[in-house]
Amino acid sequence: MYYIRVTYYYFQNTFNVPSNGALFSDGAIKTFETRDDALKYLSEKGITRQLTASKFTTSGVYYLAHGEHEAPDYQIRKSRNQ
Repeated sequence: MYYIRVTYYYFQNTFNVPSNGALFSDGAIKTFETRDDALKYLSEKGITRQLTASKFTTSGVYYLAHGEHEAPDYQIRKSRNQ
């Protein structure tokens, strides 16, 4: 099983910052059977620019939210508990 970890980049002391961690869907961690399924999910959301072997970010123009200084990173990780 695989999941996607999101890392947000906000300036210090910004209010209402989303927390870094696993990507949630309907109150539960969104999991994928294979790494290819996770890649397909990211590409459907427009997250196709590859930073490292397993870390991606949005491609094209990304408009920053209030207090944000960089686009979030999405990392595909293997789940330790099955």
